[in-house]
Amino acid sequence: MFVRKQNVKNDGHDYKYLKVVENVWEKGHTKQVTLVNLGNVTHWPKEKLHDLVEVLGRFLSMEVVNLADVEIFDCRSLGPFLILNHLWEEIGLDRIITQAIASRAVSHKARPVLLPVAEYVRAMVFNRLVDPRSKKGVSEWLPRDVFIPGLIPEELSLHGYYRALEYLSEASTPIEQALHARFADLFNRDISLVFYDLTSTYFEGTQCELAKYGYSRDHRPDCLQIEIGLLVDADGLTIGHRVFGGNVADVATVLGTLESLQEDFKVRRCIFVADDGMASEDNLKAIEDKGYEYITSLSLGKSVVGAQLMQTCPPKKDFTVIEHNLLIHPLMADETVRYIGTYNPLRAASTRRHRKERLRACLDYLKQRQELRSKRPSERSNRTTELQATQLIVSKRVQELIRLERDPQGNWVGRLNKEAIRRAKKQDGMLILQTNTKTLTDAEVATGYRTLWKVENAFRHIKNLIRLRPIRHWSDPRVLGHVCVCVLAYTLECLIERKLQQAKVPLSAREAITEMQSLMVATLKTEQRQVTKRSNITQTQQRILDAIGVPPVPTIWHEAKTAEND
Repeated sequence: MFVRKQNVKNDGHDYKYLKVVENVWEKGHTKQVTLVNLGNVTHWPKEKLHDLVEVLGRFLSMEVVNLADVEIFDCRSLGPFLILNHLWEEIGLDRIITQAIASRAVSHKARPVLLPVAEYVRAMVFNRLVDPRSKKGVSEWLPRDVFIPGLIPEELSLHGYYRALEYLSEASTPIEQALHARFADLFNRDISLVFYDLTSTYFEGTQCELAKYGYSRDHRPDCLQIEIGLLVDADGLTIGHRVFGGNVADVATVLGTLESLQEDFKVRRCIFVADDGMASEDNLKAIEDKGYEYITSLSLGKSVVGAQLMQTCPPKKDFTVIEHNLLIHPLMADETVRYIGTYNPLRAASTRRHRKERLRACLDYLKQRQELRSKRPSERSNRTTELQATQLIVSKRVQELIRLERDPQGNWVGRLNKEAIRRAKKQDGMLILQTNTKTLTDAEVATGYRTLWKVENAFRHIKNLIRLRPIRHWSDPRVLGHVCVCVLAYTLECLIERKLQQAKVPLSAREAITEMQSLMVATLKTEQRQVTKRSNITQTQQRILDAIGVPPVPTIWHEAKTAEND
């Protein structure tokens, strides 16, 4: 159906006729049929044609709009929150959080919690994944920049975010217990291997009682810090977390974690996997007393057994190739413990290259200082060289490989410790594992231990992408609540990654979230009505939505008459 204009000449005058026609197929050919004849419109002004269109629009209950008169405002991001909302609801996190906090209030004989804590937590978790900000920043970001279906920003106050953190800190364990049970139902969760590691994160303030000075993995010894222990399964999904004071040693965190694993999560049998920082004799005995098996590594620099095994370790050519970057060889076994040597040639080459670079930096510095002193000799300059060279050698972690000595002219020079370098080369790429498990082969033990990188990957995401640090809260409950928000955000990111892999979508969770950010909603306003409408969905965005399982996304999200037409 279309409008046809017909020009007719009569008595030297030009006339214009308008018809509404459509093409029909009749007897093997196309025939044009007139539906409406508007007659001679030669002398109709343009406004009259507009009036005609408006009359037809009112008759059909449709608004006819000139695009130039349409106001567009309140553009906000929608895409990431479609997938995050779907996962949030699929897991049932609103219900889990609400029930955990309500049961906590009953057990403490406290007044019922009237604050919608689950909504505040949802806003904070989503913000960590999309655009991490402070809690004040979240309260400004939510009503201005994003559209989260089901959340009403005007109902969430800034003070409510801080209160929600306090409630969350008290209910984090029951929340993780419920999530553990839910994942067992959804994914048939495998916890035959449980991985544990510890990290630290620093503070900007000084008021938190948990925060202490300690060994800083963030290289910020000047800041107070807390320690965070994380338990994950073989798929990288979090089981639970614990927060410790900043000066707690790694080995001191294991006993409490084992109790949590057995009492909170009802894990009766599993293989506990941790690095050499957790492998004290007391901890290994405690693991066995709980009925668990373990896989851990030995410190090649501190462990007496590790040093002895390295001395008797056969050449790398005798190792069995499991993967291109994993070779293994049984070293020693008795009735209770096995020791397995593993070798990674790629890591060995990388370690060797970095060691050469660090040694070269130290030797080059000493050479430059020697040339400078030859031009301007002074004892003060020599003392400065000694001090700065010592600091450089320590910072490069080569103090066992290079010694400072004076040459016959009194200059400080570096002498390589060739025996120490030979021992270091032998250890390059090597790892010695110890385990008491009888159910896994040597190859399975080695590949199982390598999965410990998923905990390290979790810490890297939580710290750098979800931006756990720096922590600016000063009260313990808010600090604990903030850590819980970050762990929940990482859990959702893992679920996104899992679903994308299952659907064979070649994107990481982070890339998918970024891709979805261009899917927006905007409010369009005309004289008669106001609508909130989404932008078009790209092919890649639709693949992501399908992978996550999001149902068809409405085009129009809200529609209302304008005030003058009420």
